[in-house]
Amino acid sequence: MKRQSWSGLDMLSEPISLKAVILTSLGLITGCTTAPQLHDSGQLPFRIEPQWQVPDIQGAKNPAIGWVTQFGSRQLEQWITIALQNNLNLLAAREKLRVAGYQLRRVQASGGVQTVSQIGVEKSRSLSGDRGSDSEGWSLQLNVSWELDLWGKQDALEEQARWQSISAEHEFQYLAFSLSAQVAQAWITIAELSLLEQLQQNARDNWADVERSVRRDVSRGQANTGDLQNTLTDLALAESALEKTRRQLGESLRSIQVILGQYPTADRHGLSAVPPTTLPQVPMAAAMDSPADIMMHRPDILMAQAELAASDAAAFAAYADLFPRLSLNLIPQALTGDLSSLGQKESSITASASLFQTLFDRRALLANKDQARSQADQSYWRYTHTLLNAFFEVEQTIHNEQQLQREWQALKRAQEAAIHAANIDKRDYQRGLITLRDYLGSQRRAIELSQQSVSKHADRLRNWVALQLALGRPSMPEKVSS
Repeated sequence: MKRQSWSGLDMLSEPISLKAVILTSLGLITGCTTAPQLHDSGQLPFRIEPQWQVPDIQGAKNPAIGWVTQFGSRQLEQWITIALQNNLNLLAAREKLRVAGYQLRRVQASGGVQTVSQIGVEKSRSLSGDRGSDSEGWSLQLNVSWELDLWGKQDALEEQARWQSISAEHEFQYLAFSLSAQVAQAWITIAELSLLEQLQQNARDNWADVERSVRRDVSRGQANTGDLQNTLTDLALAESALEKTRRQLGESLRSIQVILGQYPTADRHGLSAVPPTTLPQVPMAAAMDSPADIMMHRPDILMAQAELAASDAAAFAAYADLFPRLSLNLIPQALTGDLSSLGQKESSITASASLFQTLFDRRALLANKDQARSQADQSYWRYTHTLLNAFFEVEQTIHNEQQLQREWQALKRAQEAAIHAANIDKRDYQRGLITLRDYLGSQRRAIELSQQSVSKHADRLRNWVALQLALGRPSMPEKVSS
């Protein structure tokens, strides 16, 4: 994005003496203030790690096809498509983008030219002795006033409006990116809860079978009431966990329906697509992009850059307000004369120049100038924070992916061992080699590890989606229309 510099104050072609007089006069008028400097978005207050300073040439040659396709789920693609079309926040952002476009058109249409048309009819009566004479006159005139943009204020205002429009465009795209990630993570959560519901339903049925078996053993004198109470406790806990998961699943279903622009209901068949019941494999982690590549793809960084450029333009416009305003006035007046004598007609053109300089509001103008410069500095620090936060998100999600993968692999090993141990303890309990408490403990551990493994796998998927958002990669092959 190329940024414009304003040079309305350049006077190098004037004679030295005249230039010195003009600059001295302007210095007295503006209080010897200097023009605000444009912020350089390439100058950062922090050091970039060396591994980020190698351009991703291969990635630049291969355009993104959309990370959603890597899940291989038509359900997810359908949900994201519906959300991009019907999400209320995105629709509001689209209208905000249009408002910014109208604002740009309004600023560009002003141009500093003002026209005022006047038409007047006058009637006069003159008396001379005993005789009176009537005369009627009519006139048509057009006033045209053009304010010269000597100091670049109009250019700065147009530049500000243009960058604000660009910022609104990037804001819309960032909301679309974030919405796609939000839908994907909600889809993963619903699939996770659906799997947990199945596991907990199986666990609840398993504890019910154990409870019936223990009751028989108690009636035969092979188990005591304490064993029965422990079994009833595990059964009640399994039922409670199952109901909790169902509550969370219903909440997730209602949330995704709001995101899709639908009425929130827990009815799974009310969705435009059938809710998922399985989790896909975690796609391969993408290579880390270079900083330039992130700045090219992440709409929030581009939005912060555009806001910085708009703030710089606003600061220059406030600075230009300190200087005198010069306007040219042209007043053509035609078709004037005495209606009683149509032969008398006359027309005239009056031209004038006006120089305006505010004297009593100087303190207010200086305060506006300082405020605009401070707001531009704020935009710079927000931009640098946005950029630094982008690096943090990429670094953190990549680290999380490596850590979560190791955690999940350890959980899978523990789950396999716990299931194997539970099967052995079941046979040993039936043979009378171990107590019921030992058997129940091994069953409980196997169930818990199975559920933890599902949740950890879902965490890996959600983190992978967060990584795609951090890298600024589009979710769908086609670009969202604004």
